[in-house]
Amino acid sequence: MIDNPDSEWKNNYLIYLKCNLEKIMLKLQIFGISYTEFHEPDLNDKVTAIAVLNNGNMFKRLKLIEG
Repeated sequence: MIDNPDSEWKNNYLIYLKCNLEKIMLKLQIFGISYTEFHEPDLNDKVTAIAVLNNGNMFKRLKLIEG
């Protein structure tokens, strides 16, 4: 979030442990929502996580696990 020039960090977060990142990134691109990718050097720079600043509407349908 800090590296994204369009972000306004407020220390709110959502962690989703299992998802289709490619599908989510495509939706974000379609809606013009910026995000930051995290690449894993040990996995040939594969994208393993993303950070998104959003009001939550984009992720309302994701199944959440509370601990």
